[in-house]
Amino acid sequence: MDAEIANLARAGAATVVSLATTGLVNWATAGFGKVRELMARNRQDEPGGTEPPGPDLEQLVRELTQAHEAGDQGAVEDLRAQLTSGLAELLHARPEHGPAAVRELVQEGREACAHPALVPITLHRVNHDPLNAEMEDYWSRCRAAGVAAVMLLVGPRGSGRRTARRRFTGAHLDSFRGPVLTYDLGRTANGTHADPATVLDTWLHQLDAPPQDRSGDLTAKSRAFREACARAHRTTGPVVVILENAGTRAQIEPLLPGTPGSVALITCGQAPARLDGAPDFRKFRVPPLQADHGVELLGRVSELAVAPERLRPIALSVGGSPWGLRMAAASLHSTDLEVLDDVVGLLAHRHSRQELLHMDHDDHLYTHFDLAYGELGPKAARLYRLLGLLPGGRVHLDTLYALLPAWSAAEVRFALRELWDRSVVERPDREACRLEPLVHDHALSRAEQDEEDGSREDLLDRFFAYILEFAERGEAALSLRWLHAPQYVAPLRDRAAGTPTYEEGAAEQARAEGEFARRRDTLVPAVLLAHATGRHRHAWLLCQALWSFYLRTRSHAEWIESHRAGLAAAQECGDPLAVARMHFQLGFAHLDRWSLDEDDPRLAREQFDKALRLVRAQGHGEAQGRGEAERRTESSVLEAMGLRALKLKHAQHALDCFAQAEAALQGVEHPRGRALLIFHTARAYTVLNRHNDADRELVRARQEFERLPYGPDRFNVAKTWLRQAEDRMACGQPDAALSHLDAADEGMGQLAAAYQQAEVRLLRGRLHAQRADRQAARADWESARDLFEQSNSARANEVQALLDELDELDEPDELGEPDELGELDER
Repeated sequence: MDAEIANLARAGAATVVSLATTGLVNWATAGFGKVRELMARNRQDEPGGTEPPGPDLEQLVRELTQAHEAGDQGAVEDLRAQLTSGLAELLHARPEHGPAAVRELVQEGREACAHPALVPITLHRVNHDPLNAEMEDYWSRCRAAGVAAVMLLVGPRGSGRRTARRRFTGAHLDSFRGPVLTYDLGRTANGTHADPATVLDTWLHQLDAPPQDRSGDLTAKSRAFREACARAHRTTGPVVVILENAGTRAQIEPLLPGTPGSVALITCGQAPARLDGAPDFRKFRVPPLQADHGVELLGRVSELAVAPERLRPIALSVGGSPWGLRMAAASLHSTDLEVLDDVVGLLAHRHSRQELLHMDHDDHLYTHFDLAYGELGPKAARLYRLLGLLPGGRVHLDTLYALLPAWSAAEVRFALRELWDRSVVERPDREACRLEPLVHDHALSRAEQDEEDGSREDLLDRFFAYILEFAERGEAALSLRWLHAPQYVAPLRDRAAGTPTYEEGAAEQARAEGEFARRRDTLVPAVLLAHATGRHRHAWLLCQALWSFYLRTRSHAEWIESHRAGLAAAQECGDPLAVARMHFQLGFAHLDRWSLDEDDPRLAREQFDKALRLVRAQGHGEAQGRGEAERRTESSVLEAMGLRALKLKHAQHALDCFAQAEAALQGVEHPRGRALLIFHTARAYTVLNRHNDADRELVRARQEFERLPYGPDRFNVAKTWLRQAEDRMACGQPDAALSHLDAADEGMGQLAAAYQQAEVRLLRGRLHAQRADRQAARADWESARDLFEQSNSARANEVQALLDELDELDEPDELGEPDELGELDER
């Protein structure tokens, strides 16, 4: 019991210190109040009432906050020890309720810090009280008016934009209970600004929008994003969007939630042109620090024990820039007092001031970073260099463990903690870290200087081996798709032999997709870095392994960007089949996005044509012609060309493509591929009004899906019933269509495929409405609406609109003739 009490006391004290030193003092104090209340339960009969013994913990929290703001780390540690002792005393006094109360405190503390972007983490707070007062006033007026609040914090780098933003959000954590979406719009791994479509792909996934709602170009994704924000607002609270280093209106406008009550906080060097898409917005210029505040900040950071007036000339020379003040303080740190006057003299003249502070260009900030780097311990410095070698984005602890096999997990965590304590790395969550772009550049430069060539290459080789193995195993969990020359997964036949049940497979796929999503901001940079460092084979193999994740999540921007680099890398390798596979996958990305504004129909055809020419030009490796790899690739390309023709309503051309695709598989064991080609062929027959042929092919496809050697594909079996129903409706056989829809509904229900079952019931409701069966139509549409809501899909609104129109018809006989309801069906 004593050991448990000691551990709980330490955990509770650490939680309170974390809360109080990150600006969450109200949460810390409230948490202690709850602890005391829980500990006092059922103790009414004790002498002295319900107040448990022990020190005044709330007072300790207040003192802790004051000590932190004063920069007195020694006092912070002393108070941490007092908190630990005080909690242990309370736990001994309340053994029945104490442990549960402290565990609840720790859990709530973790939840309070769940969104680190909201927490005002800063060692020395910059005083921008007038600015914060203006932000508070604007936000209050937006809430009163029922509009979204869009705040642009404008100022040069280092002016305190982020600190002002964190201070505002930290003061309103109780209000910001909805999703918090963050993105740095600054430079990406290839030197460009972030693509808004990439940001939306990430955010739609975080908002749990179904993949079907994420399709399309930037305009469609932005519309889906706003709809997802509206749904999140209704269920959890207003959305908070945080955009760092914004550049243009074109970047910002698609990313604004627009929901009344939502908040967008945007930091930028200068305000873009008017944001026409925002219901309301306000520009806040982050002002220079007043002289007194500049002197205070300079004194705290430099730790010089001198009178404030001796520092005032330096503060005035820097002009109130917090970044400049910190850099000046770094120049003064541990300086002999006799040198102080020399520094003042250097700051008095422009050229010597620039040389000392190096504030005029990003590259010159390295002087400041060098000072911080020089104070790191050996392991933290090594970890810093390693992070510089890796691509930008989050780096997860499991990756660091794999790259540093000679280190224990504790050594990795201690080194990362040192980087965190010195504000070198950011911690977007407990299992990851990241470097800001400028810091990453500096870490890379230090790695190039301080790491031997062999060491750098060895670390990169280990990283790309690790990320490729992760991607290939994840791809194998998501799909039984054939892979060309995989490095880390078994051949297709061996994987198919061990295929799990549908339920087991669905759980494994959800886990794999979640792991991909956790690393998604590293995936594209990894492909680009592999190509840039001459690891061309790793680059295209990694693209091959990202196919299913990008397809399932409709992440078109990342898909296209990564595969352009993957295509160039494959061309460097001299493997024609690898080049053909990259052309095919890049073309399919354009096919799946299918934006006329982005010229996707033409771009898809260009890529497919190039892939087909390459694969057909390959030599003959078997008695019947090319080998299995070439035949599979040719069939895949022809299948994609047929799907493109169907989108363009060129059904006869689609039939020709599907027939050629099936012929290309001669001699290849690929039963699921053949079943899919039969399924696609039936769709083309329906477009050509060859309904008997379509019906026959759908029966064939269903039989093929049911007797696959590794078990029936029940999802596609249900899809054949749905497609058959659509074909029967097209040829005027509603009774047969209803029977097929019932079978599709049963199949999707057994698979718990809520979105697809909603589609089935939406279509069946339309059919009932055309047959003037109002009651059945209402039942199906209400169920479809609920299933779409369960899937978090905006299509619930579409179904609700149909129900509203149905309500306007007072009596069943007012439904009219089926032709009249055909207009409802078209909508």
